[in-house]
Amino acid sequence: MEQKKRKLENEIDDSIDSFPLSKETKDILKQRGIERLFPIQARSFDPIYNKKDVLGRAKTGTGKTLAFVLPVIERLIKKGKFDTGKSGRRPLVLVLLPTRELAQQVSSEFELLKGNERYKVCSIYGGSQEYPQIQEIKKGIDIVVGCPGRVLDFIERGILNVSKISVLTLDEADKMLEMGFKETVDKIIEYVRKDTSPSGGSVSKTENKFQVLLFSATVPPWVRNILNDIMSKDTVTVDVTNISIHGVEEDEAISKSRIRHLAIQCSYQQRTGLLGDIIMMYAGINGKCIIFAETKQTANEIAMKSEISKMCQVLHGDIQQNQREIALQAFKEGKCRCLVATDVAARGLHIDDVAVVIQLAPPRDIDTYIHRSGRTGRAGKFGTAILFCNMSDYPFLSSIEKAGKINFQRIGVPQYEEILQKTADSIGKDIIEKNISSVMLDCVRDPAKNIIHNIWKKYFNNNIISNSTCRKRSRNSTEDNKNDSHDDCDQETEAESNVTAMENNEADEKMPEIPEYALKALSYCLLELTGLINNKGMKKITHRSVLNGREDFKSYIITFNKLRDPISTNSYIWRCLKSNLKNSESLIEKIQCMTLLKKGDGAVFDVPAGSIKNWENAISNFTSDSAHSNSNFFIIAPATSNLPELSIPTLSDNSADMGYNGRLNNQHISNKIGYRNSSSSLGGRGRGRGRGTTGSLGTRPNSQVSRDRGRRY
Repeated sequence: MEQKKRKLENEIDDSIDSFPLSKETKDILKQRGIERLFPIQARSFDPIYNKKDVLGRAKTGTGKTLAFVLPVIERLIKKGKFDTGKSGRRPLVLVLLPTRELAQQVSSEFELLKGNERYKVCSIYGGSQEYPQIQEIKKGIDIVVGCPGRVLDFIERGILNVSKISVLTLDEADKMLEMGFKETVDKIIEYVRKDTSPSGGSVSKTENKFQVLLFSATVPPWVRNILNDIMSKDTVTVDVTNISIHGVEEDEAISKSRIRHLAIQCSYQQRTGLLGDIIMMYAGINGKCIIFAETKQTANEIAMKSEISKMCQVLHGDIQQNQREIALQAFKEGKCRCLVATDVAARGLHIDDVAVVIQLAPPRDIDTYIHRSGRTGRAGKFGTAILFCNMSDYPFLSSIEKAGKINFQRIGVPQYEEILQKTADSIGKDIIEKNISSVMLDCVRDPAKNIIHNIWKKYFNNNIISNSTCRKRSRNSTEDNKNDSHDDCDQETEAESNVTAMENNEADEKMPEIPEYALKALSYCLLELTGLINNKGMKKITHRSVLNGREDFKSYIITFNKLRDPISTNSYIWRCLKSNLKNSESLIEKIQCMTLLKKGDGAVFDVPAGSIKNWENAISNFTSDSAHSNSNFFIIAPATSNLPELSIPTLSDNSADMGYNGRLNNQHISNKIGYRNSSSSLGGRGRGRGRGTTGSLGTRPNSQVSRDRGRRY
């Protein structure tokens, strides 16, 4: 009876149409493929929307960020609190997070829902320049998302005014309130309380005039004791750790099967060398993997010196913010498949489709293991968490099993035969899942035929040699051949060689017809090896100019058969194209980068990808027109990287005034970032203070430089 009642309580209409959302917000959610809310989002919406303090707990990867973002912005929008037209406005929402990466992710969630500039979001965190953040605050903001250190710094310096804060959110609450963050968070809360309450007051005595929201994957008892000083007495607790996606009751068996927890006993010195094999065994050839190291030095060594260094990025506290952002973006986009990190990446990072999490050693506590392993198996998907350990670590592993209600499966170090088989299986599955176009298959069809043909010849010849050797050994084994002369043996060997050569020439004739499915299967494998297809099976670059490497352009070469004089100007090419390709003026106008051949018998040019089909139809119609008098006068064909020699522009007469008689490179980058070619001109390290220009002064005549002296660029 109690179980039935509990199921009824858990049943809730999680469709987005059942919540008080604006039409614009619903449209944005539907565009993102969100038709229903996750349990933590659906169950916490009403209390947050009704301005209750909320403590939310849910498994990692089940949508905690959207759970507080969605109801907060909808309530404030409905009440007209966001005044985007007012300059210098003070923020209404403050979200505090433990890491810069998590701050960026939460800020992105706010940005995705703002629609037609319904509010302004500002991210504040260390490791990046202050000036842009300060300028945004001065212009006026509605929502601040940041890390405690810089937020407190801006408050104390008078840059950030928190007197209008109506919602304070702590994401990853257990981490935020640990000893390293607690004091800073307490100070921020005290400032918010003092500014929002006319009477001021301390953190523990003043009743909040603002809403407090705390979200985390774990809420241990010592955190609850601290929460009594921050949140109101009627705080609503939303705990959905026992409810799976979309309200289906989740038992322990399902929960355990979502993430496999594997333990490998191995000496610490051997662990780094095993990473490549472990990743291949459990993540395949394309699966994403996060590797957690206990120290920054270990993370650096893996990223720089291990066998997986070419396919990984490193992420820890000493990495500059811009590099961290680049590393995370590359990992999310699949440009690198491994992320080597310390605990800086363990909290709240939303990275989809992480197949494997590897921990090089057991962490310092159970909660850290839960957070790390929670980077995989997100949002109902399956994943694998692998932990390296020693014999002495087993008591702690038992504690993790008991507290986390999980079971570790002890596995051995993978053997080479297993790795080869797993790699082959992974390639086969990856090929089947990709939607590879017939055009790409045709590109490797001939190489695939050659491989099959060469293997057949090798197999055919090996059989001939084997049979010939057997015959020779049979004759030599008889008693009559024991006393044969060397000349007889040589003659016999020569005769057998001639027979082998004749049979070898017959290999092509006796080769059976290649089945189409076999040819296609080999073509798939060749495409996989090229690395030119992504996970969706599409080529990374459809067309690329051979002249300058621009994407989405295809190059063509036009050559003339009968010319009295070499072509010296592009205008001749343009006239020929317009006079011969009738009704194609609009296509001809789209031609770019016309470059003459040095021999003077043609040119190379680019056509935009969108016009290629029409352009090739026009060429086909011209060449097939036998009645056309000029159909054989010139030929147009796609250009390859093996270009004929191109003409090079000559220097102008005043080049001596533009770079010390050509000894210096006027196009060097130093001329474009504030440097000057002449010691008497502006810039350099002295009088110009390195100011940039709209164009390089080094390319101007000296008279022009003199007129521009003293002008600011």
